[in-house]
Amino acid sequence: MELWLVRHGETLWNREGRLLGWTDLPLTPLGEAQARALKGN
Repeated sequence: MELWLVRHGETLWNREGRLLGWTDLPLTPLGEAQARALKGN
């Protein structure tokens, strides 16, 4: 069995060092690229 634990890609708040809670923020272009790269694996 293979198990992957994945967090979200980068958001603007991550990049700014702000803490996230329940706020849904869109991914930055880098975060989108990170998600696409993971999908390819």
